[in-house]
Amino acid sequence: FSLDSKAPKIPFKDYAYNEMRYLMLSKSHPERAKAFMKQAQSDVNERWRQYEHLEKLYEPEKKEEPEAQSKSE
Repeated sequence: FSLDSKAPKIPFKDYAYNEMRYLMLSKSHPERAKAFMKQAQSDVNERWRQYEHLEKLYEPEKKEEPEAQSKSE
């Protein structure tokens, strides 16, 4: 697994409110929209933590250099 993306730079709500459906939700049901955005941001944060965990879990193991054999043999 290779994580080739950077962490999100903007809050989810800034991204979502560029779409009319989320913008309309904020106007028609502001309290629900606020709760939804809070939960969505939490989900984004958790998903990113999972991706970082997977990256660490599957990072290639560093190969150790074999110790120099003794020349006294």
